[in-house]
Amino acid sequence: HRPGRCEPLYDLSDYYRLKEEYQLAYIFSLRCLGISYPRGDKLFIDYDAYEWKRYDLHAINSFYIGLRSEAIKINTIALRARPNDIRLLENHKWYNTTK
Repeated sequence: HRPGRCEPLYDLSDYYRLKEEYQLAYIFSLRCLGISYPRGDKLFIDYDAYEWKRYDLHAINSFYIGLRSEAIKINTIALRARPNDIRLLENHKWYNTTK
């Protein structure tokens, strides 16, 4: 694990999301958001994890622990990177209509 990389945290968050342990998944995805793209690294960088996937995952985790406004805000960041992604658009609509 490299502390300056978000991929391991992303993977842990996704693992706990799939186990429906959203609070724990949220903690890992929140930490992942605070890590910048590793400019000095050249190998094994998951560009999508930095560009949009970590925002998507955090939005999902936020929604499932009841932080709907955070889910909407973070999903909007993912949509900036992938404005035509059907699933992201559907999630955005769901976050905005679900109470």
